Amino acid sequence: MGYQLKITIKNSRPPIWRRIIVPEHITFVDLDNIIEAAFGWTHDHMFAFKFGNWEEEFVGTPFGSDEDTADVCIDPWMEEGISFSYIYDFGDDWVHTIKVEKIVPYEERYPQVTKYKGPNMIEDCGGIWGFYEYIDEAEPFDMEAVNEKFRTWNLAETYPEAEDDWMADEDEYREAMEMFGKLLSGLTGEDEESQKEIEGLMEAMKIHEDNLRETVPPLMSLEDVFMCYTKEDLKYIAKMHGFTGYNKFKKNELAQWLKNHLLETVFMKEILLKASEDELNLFEKAIKENGIIMNEDIISRYFLLGTYGGYNSELEFYRVPVDVQEKYEKICTPEFKKECAIGHRFLAYCDSAVFLYGVIPVKKFVEIYNSYEDTDMDIKEAGQRIRELIDRGEPYALREGLLMDEDLLEEDLFRFIMEIQAPFSYYIPEDKEEFIKYGQTDSQAPDEKTQFFIDYLHKKFHKKSPEDMLIFMQMQDGIRMNADVEELIEVLARWDCKISSQKQILEAEKQIFRLSNYIRKWDYKGHTAEETRQKDKKIIQFPGGRKVYPNDPCPCGSGKKYKHCCGKNK
Repeated sequence: MGYQLKITIKNSRPPIWRRIIVPEHITFVDLDNIIEAAFGWTHDHMFAFKFGNWEEEFVGTPFGSDEDTADVCIDPWMEEGISFSYIYDFGDDWVHTIKVEKIVPYEERYPQVTKYKGPNMIEDCGGIWGFYEYIDEAEPFDMEAVNEKFRTWNLAETYPEAEDDWMADEDEYREAMEMFGKLLSGLTGEDEESQKEIEGLMEAMKIHEDNLRETVPPLMSLEDVFMCYTKEDLKYIAKMHGFTGYNKFKKNELAQWLKNHLLETVFMKEILLKASEDELNLFEKAIKENGIIMNEDIISRYFLLGTYGGYNSELEFYRVPVDVQEKYEKICTPEFKKECAIGHRFLAYCDSAVFLYGVIPVKKFVEIYNSYEDTDMDIKEAGQRIRELIDRGEPYALREGLLMDEDLLEEDLFRFIMEIQAPFSYYIPEDKEEFIKYGQTDSQAPDEKTQFFIDYLHKKFHKKSPEDMLIFMQMQDGIRMNADVEELIEVLARWDCKISSQKQILEAEKQIFRLSNYIRKWDYKGHTAEETRQKDKKIIQFPGGRKVYPNDPCPCGSGKKYKHCCGKNK
């Protein structure tokens, strides 16, 4: 798990900021090092993190001191949606506002900058007001170089791990995990031999899983799980769920108190309703089969699984305690399951609408939803459901009656997208399952028009599944986001597709231009360039002053470079 932070220099105009994902279980000293590297500070001054009305403060010096208070874990303070301050150099008083945008799945032990605005900062220039007098001397921020530096870091975990009293045969487990690793490494069953190997590995995994169910002691109560944690772990869980009044308890009292609160019908129903369809399916599978092997990143990704189950990280074995199972069975009436199904369906529609259009009026979204589902949901109910999805962390935004990808809020990009989209109608498939599938997979599956690109990867670079599909998905994402052809060729290079000669470059450009005809884009309200061309039978105009570079694929969808097509005589 990790924390997505947006860190902004206070009073900078336009705002200077970095969006950074940092791993959990690090200290405020680690976070200071991350921030200083991301803004170009040089560790020459004291720093402090402050929460609320200065009620919590963590102070550090450049070289460490007995008076420092920053060598504590950040986790208890990283609550989604909160903001706090980081002050660097108590003379120039550089204040950084830090917002915890979301808690995200993240396995790495190093930080990563994902977006940024503005240059590096300048030391000893008199603070933010003096900075603008010397801004021409500020070095540009190099995200690639900083992330390369971050990748060499290996931040130690400072947060106590749960105790582990479960036992199993280590040799048997290791052998099974090696087999499972082979499955994950890319066996796909493309031929009879590999299919047989997969079936053999799956059978071995099933036998190992059955053995774990026999040898690992059952969990009778959620309280048993909590007793394997430290008191700080339990306090953190209570805080994550928004509980108060838990600081007065001893560890065993807190474990029982927390269990009682989490098994309250109203509270558990709320968590179940917010769970995704995949998460509920895994939870039910663990109950039905009396435990399942599961990767730790799945546990950290899913709130329901992490709240109501016990996990042995060494064995990668997950179980649901008996008292949780009994409560779940009482809650899950046919009516409740129907309510969950409606919520999952609505989420799938939102995912697909955002994938295809980027931004869409809620009114139009409701029209699409009702036409497919034959219902009469109104705009008010849809808006409420969308807000609930946003509150639980879905990457949407709701503004001015528009549902959109949250990234389009940056600098009001959604207005620019809507201006480009204006001439087009919405792409709405006749088959509602096709519509939903875009959101479920967050991609456009290969078909008879795009299979040529998969074949190109096979023939020229000897790429096989699943690598070929991952490349295909990254390429279509780049095309959807209007990446230029050079950036897309770099994507191929990162996948070790050797493109060095001019002939190879021209061939790659040709394949990319051809592929761009068949990728559904926000610019065309979910249509492909080919579909818009067939409909209008004329060159598409480029509204809104859209910037098109000479070597970009021409937005008309011809497959040619802009300079050889619509831009030829300009």
